Amino acid sequence: MEMMGTTADDYAHAVFHQPNVKFPSRAAAMLGFKPEQIQHGLLSGEIGNVYSGSSMIGLTAILDVAQPGDRILMISYGSGAGSDAFDLV
Repeated sequence: MEMMGTTADDYAHAVFHQPNVKFPSRAAAMLGFKPEQIQHGLLSGEIGNVYSGSSMIGLTAILDVAQPGDRILMISYGSGAGSDAFDLV
């Protein structure tokens, strides 16, 4: 977000890697996101840990409810495999 010059308030939705519900919820709060910004993409409590697919699966759920022009932040990380962030409009 620093590289993009954005803050959590600039995004309608955000989705993070989710090995469980607790970790992405904590990361989102630390970055300033409100629970309603991550609720649609937070699926690990329903489907479990799908490892590297969790961010993409969360994104598909967000796309079901997102409106044209909504800005979405998607971040994958974990297990020593590196991290990627996508700023989608």
